[in-house]
Order: sequence, then structure tokens, then C-alpha cells
Amino acid sequence: MDEHSKDETINDAVKKMKTDVYYLDLDSLLSQLNDSFSDSSLAIAKQMSHFSYGGIMKITHQLVTGKGFNPDMIKEHYEYYNLDNDLIAS
Repeated sequence: MDEHSKDETINDAVKKMKTDVYYLDLDSLLSQLNDSFSDSSLAIAKQMSHFSYGGIMKITHQLVTGKGFNPDMIKEHYEYYNLDNDLIAS
């Protein structure tokens, strides 16, 4: 993979399709997603799982077993919406 390497012809149709189309499209899609979404919006999207049925049941189980609720689990939400983290924890 340098300036002295020789180009190889791909004879297998499936490998050529992957190289010329699939990987190129996948790279383009990944670049567009990285350009479109900031790290903070991705963090908010990841934390949305805490508001699903399973996430709420997990938090409820933690409260029942005395482990409490860590408001840092949804830190990006209360910072983005300017909410009081102590109020959320209670």
C-alpha cells in the first residue's frame, strides 16, 4: 500500500462489486452520518434507551433493590433541556 505497489485486477465479480460499490457507498454513508450528527446528539440518542420500557424497568429494579438512580446516566438530557439533576434523581 505505497507508491511502489502494483495494481491488481479483480477477476471475481463479487469482490469487484464489494470493492467498487459496497465499500465506497458504506464509506460515503459513514462520512455523511458523521457530518450530520454531533457527539452530543449521538449521546442523547444513546441515552434514549433509559426511557424505553426495559430501561425504566431496570431503573425501577435498581430503586427497589436500594441501588438508587444515578442521574449521570442521562446527563446529556438534563443538560440539553436545562433540567435540575437533583430533581431528576428524586
